[in-house]
Amino acid sequence: NGGAARTNVFTRIAPGCHDYRQLASSVEHYNKAVGSLERNVLPGARKFVELGVREKKAMEKLETMDPVPRTMIESSAEDDESAKTVQ
Repeated sequence: NGGAARTNVFTRIAPGCHDYRQLASSVEHYNKAVGSLERNVLPGARKFVELGVREKKAMEKLETMDPVPRTMIESSAEDDESAKTVQ
């Protein structure tokens, strides 16, 4: 019975681990894209201003995204007992 409980716990945890790896990869790719923009695109765009090139139409400022990660709820006494049984 203990083996089945362990398997059940692992099958519930495994998808979350995969999601975490995907999230970490997404953040890493985003950071690389922003770094590339800052190094390669923005310096050239600033040179246009220095050369006197002006925009015909003002660009809209984009709102920053500030998603807040979901806070994990604290485990209940029942969850704590289930965890002890699995160990």
